[in-house]
Amino acid sequence: MLAESFLQMHAARLGRAARLTREATAAIERYDWPGNVRELKNALERSLVLCRGEEIGVADLPEEVAHGEVLVRRSSADGHDNGLGEKDFREAKRKFEVAYLTKQLANHRWNVSRTAATIGLPPAKLAGELRELGIRRPGREPIEEE
Repeated sequence: MLAESFLQMHAARLGRAARLTREATAAIERYDWPGNVRELKNALERSLVLCRGEEIGVADLPEEVAHGEVLVRRSSADGHDNGLGEKDFREAKRKFEVAYLTKQLANHRWNVSRTAATIGLPPAKLAGELRELGIRRPGREPIEEE
């Protein structure tokens, strides 16, 4: 009922009407909707805009809804683990920080001062974070402490 209501609302606003196929309705019912009502509303608006014709099929639904599962990117485009697959918050946060800082440093050719200015940290604070997380420029050996 909620899906139909959202479709009618979007159809009136967009000047375009479409109905859900049985398969699309079944996919919507199977999906867990972690974003709750807002996610449903946005998914239906997107589907209405993208569908060709008067029916919204499974192919017109967002990929995660069509497949019945939330798609979580567990790694970034460059293959680094960004921590989203972790159950433990502290480990997820650590992995995210490593992935984020490594990417930002690479974007600035490993210039700590420029990177710090871009991300809004004082250079000394960023240097401390890098030491704490064990992040080193590729090809550099760790400094041995005596």
